[in-house]
Formats: sequence, structure tokens, C-alpha cells
Amino acid sequence: MKIKSNFLLSDIEGENVVITVGDVENSFNGYLKLNASAAFLWKELESGASKDELIASLQMTYNIEKHIAEKDLDDFLKIMEQIDALDF
Repeated sequence: MKIKSNFLLSDIEGENVVITVGDVENSFNGYLKLNASAAFLWKELESGASKDELIASLQMTYNIEKHIAEKDLDDFLKIMEQIDALDF
């Protein structure tokens, strides 16, 4: 999985915000504010991390159990799919 090139993570006044650039062929307009763990996942996805790699990274970085990392990742990916921000 990878973040599509027309979606960018930016720091706006200390907040992690997703913005779009160029032609966006979906219904997403505006911006999406991300918390620290969502911004962490976003950055991992920019390099094309797999779902298993993302779960392991969450576990190691946030010292959480696998089932919690899986749920958090699934929730995040659902939002990313809704705004059509992912390439599979």
C-alpha cells in the first residue's frame, strides 16, 4: 500500500494535516487533521509499507498489543479508503 501522490501530509501551526494537490478525482476536498499515530502511519505508507509492517511498527513504537494495533490500523485504513488516498 502507498499514499497517492496527490495527497500530502503537512504541518500547519503544529497540526498534522492532509491536503490535496492537483486534480483529485474523488469527493475529498478540504483537509483532514491527523493525530500523532495516524501521522506516523501516513509516513510509513508513504514508503509503501505492508499491513503486517504497519502493525509491527505500531506495536514497537507505541508498545501496544497486536489486536489493538490491528484495530487501530483498520480504522485508519478505512478512512484512507473513504477519501481514496491509497494505491494498492
